[in-house]
Amino acid sequence: MRYLALAVIASLLALALCFVFPAEKADVYVIANGAVSKGELEFASLVLEEEYGDWINVHLADQKFRDPESHDPNLRFHESFDTYQYKTESFFDIAPGYYHKFNADILIILTDKHIYPSEEFNYVFGQARMGEMRMAVLSTWYLKRTPDAMHVAEDSLFQQRLRKLVLHETGHTLGLFHHPNRECVMTYSASLPEFDKAGIKLCGQSKDTLNVTVPEFLCGKDCLIYTVAAFLQAFLLWSVLFFVFMFYTKRSKP
Repeated sequence: MRYLALAVIASLLALALCFVFPAEKADVYVIANGAVSKGELEFASLVLEEEYGDWINVHLADQKFRDPESHDPNLRFHESFDTYQYKTESFFDIAPGYYHKFNADILIILTDKHIYPSEEFNYVFGQARMGEMRMAVLSTWYLKRTPDAMHVAEDSLFQQRLRKLVLHETGHTLGLFHHPNRECVMTYSASLPEFDKAGIKLCGQSKDTLNVTVPEFLCGKDCLIYTVAAFLQAFLLWSVLFFVFMFYTKRSKP
């Protein structure tokens, strides 16, 4: 039991040290694809700095993100929108090259392409990916249009939508999930009218969550202490299983 107690104390101490002395801010690179303008890229950067500046450093990529191949099997024509659609997976397949080149913690891809996440969906505004390489692809295609996709939206409405999308998908890469509060930018929207009614800022609860998820992400990526803590936690788990096994083994003996 003495070793078990030591494992618990060491694990808690390592995690505490990791949160008290976190790594530097996450380096977020924003890169344009297609006809996305420099002004749109700069606007996205300003939005990120304004809302997430306590946790990230924002960088504008000095090159364009290349288009998925024209013979991409995931490329499909959507008759209702009268345009070709690219699967988000096609962007994610290309992204690791840029991710490693920039040595990014998070990569945000801003494209004017019409995108979809899977065959079950007609479209998606954006999609984030977690895991070892955190990234997101955001589309301005629908943001520049009216809900029926037949007319061009006003510039002010487009900027408001772009702000929401950038904050929403980047929030996912930082560890946030959908929030039930419709005033929160992390709320889920299934259509453009719903998206227009969503909030434009993070709610207090989401900010509180960031204060936990971001240090954990940064420390988990760069902090040796967190690695030690993870090892100790694994040791703790196996110690518990060992003691449980020994306890029941002794009880089963005649």
